Amino acid sequence: MASLFTHMVYLVLSYFLGSMLFCQWLSKWLGATSLFDRGNHRPDVYNLWKTYSWQAGFFGLILDAGKGFCAVFLAYLFSFSASIVYLAGVYVIVGHLFSIYYRFRGGTGSIPVLGFLIALFTIDTLKPGYLPFFTTVAGILIAYLIVAPIVFKIFLNKKYL
Repeated sequence: MASLFTHMVYLVLSYFLGSMLFCQWLSKWLGATSLFDRGNHRPDVYNLWKTYSWQAGFFGLILDAGKGFCAVFLAYLFSFSASIVYLAGVYVIVGHLFSIYYRFRGGTGSIPVLGFLIALFTIDTLKPGYLPFFTTVAGILIAYLIVAPIVFKIFLNKKYL
């Protein structure tokens, strides 16, 4: 059983992980321009894809989804309680939305949500009943309302809602 201090340190580290805007870093590496100045002025996968290429956007998608996945899955592997597992994902998403490294400006947060949901599905598959809340209608609504419009916007370039 981890202490309160361990939980707090892990959640703060999750926030700092979420604050790492990998699409912005890829943009700087590819063309030395900021995504805040181009396209939709957000450092997200869609802007990286439209500004540079679909390969850069796909790599940014893997990195941004990976940070949501890693924070949640590592919290599970460290045997934290289910509430800390959920909070780790929330802190990564909040860190992505309000990045401390970029004066609290950030991305849209939809791709870290995707990584968060994939990690929850993985945990629920490995240990059924560990996350009982996720198997309810709320998890399905989150996937439908947040992830589906982003997938349709990026891959089909059509309006969904």
